[in-house]
Formats: sequence, C-alpha cells, structure tokens
Amino acid sequence: GPGSLNLGIGAVRLSGTPTATVTFGTLTLGGAITPATSGVTKAGAGTLRLAGNNASLTGNIGVTAGILRLGSSTALGTGTTTVSSGATLDVAGNSTGVPLSIAGTGLASVWQPNTLGALINSSTTSAATVSGSVTFAAAVSIGGAGLGSTRPSTAPATRPTAGPGDLTLSGPASGAFGL
Repeated sequence: GPGSLNLGIGAVRLSGTPTATVTFGTLTLGGAITPATSGVTKAGAGTLRLAGNNASLTGNIGVTAGILRLGSSTALGTGTTTVSSGATLDVAGNSTGVPLSIAGTGLASVWQPNTLGALINSSTTSAATVSGSVTFAAAVSIGGAGLGSTRPSTAPATRPTAGPGDLTLSGPASGAFGL
C-alpha cells in the first residue's frame, strides 16, 4: 500500500548494531537477520515489520519510537527486546517467548481503537501469548484489538476464553507494576 516497502524474504545482512529509522508508513523485513549476533534498534514514527525466521538471532532488539510489528513467532530471535516509553511492540497475533523489558504507555494517538499500549496485539483474527519474562521498567499500558474474550450469552457466567485480539502474559513478570 501507499507508504509501505517490503524487502522480500532474502536474508537481511547487518553490520554492528544498526538503527532502522522508519519515519512514515511500514517497512517489512521478510528475511532472516544475519549475522545471528546482530541486534537492531527501531526508531522513527513509522512501523517496522519483522517477518523473517530469526530463531537463531541472539542479538537484542530495541524499540525507541513508533511500532515494531511481528510477522512471525520467531521474528524477535532469542535476545531481550526493550520497548522504550513512547514506542509500541505489536505482536500482531504471533506468540513469543523472548524476554521483554517494557516502559511507558506506548504511542499516544494511534488511529486504531483499543490498541494503545507499549505492548499490543492488533490482530483481529488471532490471540497471542507472551511466555517469556516481562520486566516493567515503568508504569505500562497493554492493549489489544478488543475483539476477544468470548463468553456464553446465557447464565451462569463462566471464565472467558481467549479470542481474536487478546493478549495473554504467561511468563514471570517483575518491575514497577502499573498496568
């Protein structure tokens, strides 16, 4: 679409620990990030979508501004992903087990309703689970597409089941809580 660039599924070779600045629109990296020890920092108000199989990536991922959106469950590799205040990690229906460090409320004026937060699931078709450890470095907002949590329409009320757009945190959590 307009303002989007997809670099395809070829490997993305990095040098050092680069910063990917996406000022507007969406940049999709569909290939694996190499070498495996590389990390990457996402900057700029736009969206960076990591869609490659980065299961062997051990470098850390940083999100300092805008949105980092997952396109696969292995997009973040195995290193720690840090989300700064004013930035958002969107799992987009992909479950992940990487360690996360999250600060702040995420983007202040995202155009999608019910998806504000530093950690969100914007998928309207899939629930997602974050099973890795989560450190709350400051008060945090977590959001989702808000379409899930299905309940029977008849009494008695029962525990809701995960539905599209839901986000479950199942790993250990620590830090300054303020959800």
